[in-house]
Amino acid sequence: MMAKRIQVKLDKIKVENWEKADRVLKEIAIMVSEIQKEENAYNEREQALRAEMTAKHAPMKEKIQEYELGLEDFCIEHRDDFGDKKSKELSHGSVNFRTHPPSVQKIKGVTWDAIINLIKRSKKWVSSFVRIKEDVDKDAVLAATANKTINASELYGLGMAIEQKESFGYELKLAIDTK
Repeated sequence: MMAKRIQVKLDKIKVENWEKADRVLKEIAIMVSEIQKEENAYNEREQALRAEMTAKHAPMKEKIQEYELGLEDFCIEHRDDFGDKKSKELSHGSVNFRTHPPSVQKIKGVTWDAIINLIKRSKKWVSSFVRIKEDVDKDAVLAATANKTINASELYGLGMAIEQKESFGYELKLAIDTK
């Protein structure tokens, strides 16, 4: 069952002059400061609880890792006991070996750029192993538009248009209050 969303209709505060605009910014700043102060206090409590939990669980997590390593070594040594199966059911769980899908890895000390160059030099595999990605150079389109190398109708003929939006915003001058 999904929770219903309740839509609240907001009323606009009427701003008649710059003094009222400044008072509105002051009210917003006061409320934002209060929210930040309460959120900071909450975050500090949350961090303290998380640190406490981490310290409490660290020894158990280390012990779990030790158990896992021992269990893995035992299962590797007794792989024949699995028979044809990849898993073995026990009273308190199961142990298994998984075969992961094959993946291509680079050899240690060789970079992907070096690999691409080696493939290109081989010529035999370049069309099979090197993919060329095509993409619209949007920065070049913006530059061509700015220096009037291309006009809006030519750009439209290529399936593009330049769009620039303007949005309203404001900045608050808040005093930094950590406590």
